[in-house]
Amino acid sequence: MLNKDYSTTTLIGAAVGSVVVIAIIVIIVVVLLSNFQPVSVEREDETEEPYEEKPEEAVYYNNLSSARDILVSDLHSIIKHKEANENEGFIKEFKTLPYGERFDCHTAKLEENMPRNRFKTTFPYDHSRVILETSDDFASDYINANYIGNSEGHREYIACQGPRVNTLVDHWRMIWQENIEYIVMLTNLIEGPKVKCHQYWPDQNKHLDVDPFSVTLVEEKVYAYFVIRRMSVRKESVTRSRTVVQFHYTQWPDHGTPNPLDLVVFHRQFRHKIKSSQHPILVHCSAGIGRTGTFIALDVLSRNGVKKGKINVVEYVKAMRKDRMTMIQNAEQYAFLYHALYEFFRRKGKFIGKEDFVQLYGDMEKQETRKRCTDEFNELTSLRPNYSDDDFKTGKKNQNLNMMKSVLPVEQYLVYLTSNIHGREPYYNAVSASSFNRADEFISAQLPVTDAAVDLVRLMLDQESSFMISLNPLADVKELKDWVSEDIQTFKLNPYEITKDEQKILSKEIRKTTLQIKGKNTNTHKVQIFECLNWKSSDKIPAEPSTLTNLIKQFSLDRKSDTDGHITVISKDGATCCGVFCAVYNAIEQLEMDGEVDMLTIVQQLQIRRPEMISTKEEYEFCFKAVCNYLSMDSVYANT
Repeated sequence: MLNKDYSTTTLIGAAVGSVVVIAIIVIIVVVLLSNFQPVSVEREDETEEPYEEKPEEAVYYNNLSSARDILVSDLHSIIKHKEANENEGFIKEFKTLPYGERFDCHTAKLEENMPRNRFKTTFPYDHSRVILETSDDFASDYINANYIGNSEGHREYIACQGPRVNTLVDHWRMIWQENIEYIVMLTNLIEGPKVKCHQYWPDQNKHLDVDPFSVTLVEEKVYAYFVIRRMSVRKESVTRSRTVVQFHYTQWPDHGTPNPLDLVVFHRQFRHKIKSSQHPILVHCSAGIGRTGTFIALDVLSRNGVKKGKINVVEYVKAMRKDRMTMIQNAEQYAFLYHALYEFFRRKGKFIGKEDFVQLYGDMEKQETRKRCTDEFNELTSLRPNYSDDDFKTGKKNQNLNMMKSVLPVEQYLVYLTSNIHGREPYYNAVSASSFNRADEFISAQLPVTDAAVDLVRLMLDQESSFMISLNPLADVKELKDWVSEDIQTFKLNPYEITKDEQKILSKEIRKTTLQIKGKNTNTHKVQIFECLNWKSSDKIPAEPSTLTNLIKQFSLDRKSDTDGHITVISKDGATCCGVFCAVYNAIEQLEMDGEVDMLTIVQQLQIRRPEMISTKEEYEFCFKAVCNYLSMDSVYANT
């Protein structure tokens, strides 16, 4: 029989040793897995269904007769006709399309495959489904995906649902099997409270291990409306890796459709950047039918229209629905497709590289250069949106708070004041606008009218804006001169107290002032003001392009170290001067990111938010001069 003390000591020693061994094993596992991104188990709503019109609430005519082709030149008048009486023409045409489950989906409805479907009523047809190769490790050949033909019937696309946690490996099996080089993703991972798609790629510089595949995110470029990710994929026992490029559109609203031009710009970037591929393009959203069908139709019909000068929306949607059920889910998406096609055909923006840009626009005295700018500006004038009175209803209601009665905020892009001050309206003449890299990064705002400086403070605080770009000297503005006065350290705009933290001259034309704004609570908000000292509010453009490019360079240095919040850009009316600044800023961002620029598209996107931006040919020409000036400065700095 063992000694009791000896036995206890032995047991304690063994326990301690076990703990040490376990700790060492845990450390080793953590080290081994530190370079891998774990697959998160998100909670998905299995009862969720994609939004669509219910058959019992609508009559579908299932008209299988052939529709006529539409001339591209007639598209605008056809849209106007179909959208009359609250889109009556679009709704009727949409309801002539074959609807619902029209072919066998036996495989999708097998008991073992039902958990692999994201939605309970969206299945792939048997005749066109993607059949996965099976092996000892993978017995199932099922994935919720279909081949989709182009207008010639060639299987150019695969439309699929967004992968779930339990279909992640199947998703990569399909990508590898089908030699997928390009993916178009049209949903965010989470929209509202719903999980729309499981993340099937790792974060940058991480690896995602989906046995037998290992995925590495090599590059991620973030734009205002989309992200481009380049991934390297390896498979066990295969020597060579493959490259997969994902184009992820991030600004499709949870309900409704995006601005047609924004999706067209994304589609154009996609077609501009991809190389020709002999393999299918993978397109998915959440269910893989609504947004997916809309994008594929845009891609096919836009190319058809360029080649033939005519399109047939009805017949192509019918063709898609033979391959996958309910492609383009509702009448709203269907009408949106027409509008997106119209935007595609009516614009002629071009990507111009750095060297070509200077060669084409470097000398505005040349007759051919001035003619090129004139032609582009005339095109912009024809593309400028025509808003109705209803689009400016809040601005019209608050005319006393507008600096210029003719420059009002577009309702859809109006930035409301959320803070409450007794006797003050929740209104300021300001709209959101996007930079090249971030959606809605800018707030384009007017100068405050008499006794309304406090509303500008509210705007900055409500939107957590840490930067203000004043394109005109604030000393000339009665309501704001105290903000930059050298003689005033602290002043009040009830209920706020504003203290000048620092002020310095950055150059002969630029001054920087840092303010601390203290509100009702003890928290303070820091605002850095970058101010043009030689650009008068009466002038649409500054005397020299270097004024603007120097301002952008000086501001960009601070912005890179503080990327949070919005940038408030102010001028007399929130359009003049602001449009030039935003256009040149965006063009410089595009040049730095992609090495090319498309000025016409940049200005067109700004004019959707503020139609009065860059309203003269003089302003448009100045944008080119300023970008050329920036490129020459950049070249000098690089050589130095």
